[in-house]
This record gives sequence, structure tokens and C-alpha cells, in this order.
Amino acid sequence: MGRLFTLNKNGFEVLEHPLDAKYTLKNLREDNTLMEQYKSEIDKVLKQRLGAEEVVVFQEELRKRNQEFPRSLDERSALEQHVRGVHVDSSPTSAIERAVYICDTPAERARLEGKIQIINRSINLEEDLIPSDSVFPETVSAT
Repeated sequence: MGRLFTLNKNGFEVLEHPLDAKYTLKNLREDNTLMEQYKSEIDKVLKQRLGAEEVVVFQEELRKRNQEFPRSLDERSALEQHVRGVHVDSSPTSAIERAVYICDTPAERARLEGKIQIINRSINLEEDLIPSDSVFPETVSAT
């Protein structure tokens, strides 16, 4: 059976990659070293799948699922529910702006002159995306 979704056709795809049992939500939140190992493993998987020389993750979310969903938005656990559908957390413009922001050394900025790929991207911007703002105390960005 072929892949149901592909990056080139749909803008996302599901990758199956077995992870060590040590990578639980609780462990990743409590152990920075383990989180760095997890990120390194994800980098390797993406490099292999994409044929990329470099992978830079500029946004990450650890989410958990509450069995009693939905709950009141006043509870922290309700805010951590994973999204039930495919979505992007950045507009194409804000993704490029964030890449420029995090690449703060001359060597990193030089990478931006070559080909970069925003993985969570839309195929048809006019039909696939509904723009919204993410408002944080220190910044506002488009999503």
C-alpha cells in the first residue's frame, strides 16, 4: 500500500519511525539531555527522508491528550490538547521571518541564501490557509 499523503502532493506526510520507550512526554519535559537526544534523532530522520544537508527546527510543541477532552479552557491540560486535524503554525511569511530571526550568525545567515524548505507548508495558499494571529506577550506572529 502506498503513502496516503505525500509532502509534495499534500504538504505533509506521516513518517513511521520507532522511538525508544524512554521518549515519553513526562521524560522529555523533565530531562533536557533526553530532549536534545530526541531532537537529534528527529533531525536524522528528516535529513534521511528529505535528503537535506541541514535541519533547523524553529518551533516545537510537546502536546498531551487528556482523556476527558474537551475540558474548560481554564485548565492547563485543555490547552495542551493536540490538534485533531492537519494544520500549520506559521504563515509562509512568518516562517521565513522566524528562520531569519533564529539564524543569527553569518554562517547560519549564509544558509538562507540557498534553498530552504518549510515543511509545514500549504500546497494552494489561496484555498488551504486561513490566516490568523498568534498573540504572545513579547510578539505577534501570523499563523
